[in-house]
Amino acid sequence: MGRLVVGARSAPERCGSGLGIGGGDEAALAAAEETKLAAVLEESARLEDEARRATEEQAPPAESADDLPPSEERPAAALSLADANFDTGRAAIPESTMGGETTCIVCFTRPKTHVAGPCGHQCVCGPCSDRLQLCPYCREPVVMWIATRIV
Repeated sequence: MGRLVVGARSAPERCGSGLGIGGGDEAALAAAEETKLAAVLEESARLEDEARRATEEQAPPAESADDLPPSEERPAAALSLADANFDTGRAAIPESTMGGETTCIVCFTRPKTHVAGPCGHQCVCGPCSDRLQLCPYCREPVVMWIATRIV
């Protein structure tokens, strides 16, 4: 099977056991220990092979998609990115800088505070409303911008 490499020994084995055992006895003990370890390793490998073979025998044969009739094809598994714990690696960005529902659709940095009249779209902040004559959402001419105050 595999080679058993022995060279590292514990301190009592290198220096003797302290019971008056000489160098010849130490070599005999080391040889006996090597033989015992080799037998244990071979037994472990044999048991692992038996377990692997038993697992392979119990497993049903793998069916490929080609073996199935067209009516019995397996559907592709649908998994959302949220369920897959998909991480883009990007830091979480606050809504005010990414153009969320409450962010101005022109500058994407300030909250929506003004409503375009007469279309009624609340879509821009105060500074952006000062520069616009058309609604940025529907492109209708704006007669006036109304500042909203939500309470």
